[in-house]
Amino acid sequence: MSWNSNNTAHAALYSFEKWNHNVKRKNFETVGNWSTDFLIGFVAGDSATVRQEKVESHARKLDQVFTALFGAVYSNGFKRISAISSMESILNDQGKTLADLGDPVDEAYKFRGEL
Repeated sequence: MSWNSNNTAHAALYSFEKWNHNVKRKNFETVGNWSTDFLIGFVAGDSATVRQEKVESHARKLDQVFTALFGAVYSNGFKRISAISSMESILNDQGKTLADLGDPVDEAYKFRGEL
């Protein structure tokens, strides 16, 4: 599935990342093109260890936001660890964007209205 504002998981990602980065006036398509480096706060000079810590921290933060704030539950076959791991695999790839994170999130979580 492509990045779609009518998809609850994609909309939740969009809303959270705009808030997390304190950006108010960016449309759905623009935010979907944000790089994983931008999402996790990676800067030139960060070591591989620091990058991994930022990836893990961001994936855990997303999991908490989805479950606590948005009321999502894990899809069949997913638990907290596997949901976080699926996000980490995208966030670790410097060639990926927020839009690329959308489908793994949609696969791992069921949001209100999808239950």
